[in-house]
Amino acid sequence: MRHRSRIRLLHGCLAAGAIACFAPHSAEAQIGGTEVRRVEFVGNRAFPTDSLARAIVTRETECRSFLLSPFCWADAEFAIQRSYLPRRELPRDQLRLRVWYRARGYRETAVDTATAVHDDGKVTVTFTIDEGEPVRVGAIQFFGAEELNQPDLLTDLPLETGVPLSTIALDATRDTLVSRLADRGYARADVLRSFFIPIEDPYNAGVTFDIAPGPRARYGHVSVEGNENLSESTVLKTVEFRAGDTYRVSQLQEAQARLFGLGIIRSASVIPDFRTGQDSVIPVAVRLQEGDLHRVRTGAGWSTAECFDADARWVNRNYFGGGRRL
Repeated sequence: MRHRSRIRLLHGCLAAGAIACFAPHSAEAQIGGTEVRRVEFVGNRAFPTDSLARAIVTRETECRSFLLSPFCWADAEFAIQRSYLPRRELPRDQLRLRVWYRARGYRETAVDTATAVHDDGKVTVTFTIDEGEPVRVGAIQFFGAEELNQPDLLTDLPLETGVPLSTIALDATRDTLVSRLADRGYARADVLRSFFIPIEDPYNAGVTFDIAPGPRARYGHVSVEGNENLSESTVLKTVEFRAGDTYRVSQLQEAQARLFGLGIIRSASVIPDFRTGQDSVIPVAVRLQEGDLHRVRTGAGWSTAECFDADARWVNRNYFGGGRRL
């Protein structure tokens, strides 16, 4: 009996020790479970508060919907989305804001955090931001565009001179150039972007875009896969391009949308094949999945005007071919 009592006592001590080791201290538990009444941003001039709020993890308690506002005023639990102070995430939120600013050209931004406890135990978290001076785009150079004879290729681009050096705008400009070239026959075009910040003028950057258009491409063989009731000629007539036409990426997207306009098509994809063929010839695969050829719908109802009515509808979605509907 004494031996069993000692074992039970030992087990109890081990359990108590484990709880003491892994359970948070009372102060930490109080901070971790503290509700956040408000999240504030101080010092942000270049960007609105709602944009900064989406860049961090810390959230404030808020109403789930403006339709539930009366219930929120009454402090109804079902209407309120409660948020609690993530103590470990506060330093990371500072870093997130610095990275967020840096990606938009503000490379010297500093962020500090403070919390204020209210009488009801809730806290207000304040992020104090010193944005600093942004690095601006002083000049933009394009290499490789002069030989293309495309005067509107370089107009209305996301990146402009005089604005902060945003890597988001840099990538958007590169993607815009690649997309425009791909829509003018340069299916394998690539654009390399780079920027240089001189030591003697650290707030003025030079940006360059090296354009490698590659050969101008045309459509190769256009294959049709998955069609059962639709004829291949109907599909090719719908996509409106043939082998030998100039490659245009927007034309592929429009062709896919037109295929969905045929009621019998359940899914469609128009896929260029860059792995086979020559650099200047791009084969295209049109892959389809057809739905039911016939569709029948019936219905019935009652009204005071007509007492009882019924209707039925039968649809043929490829009547005599060509994707016609009857």
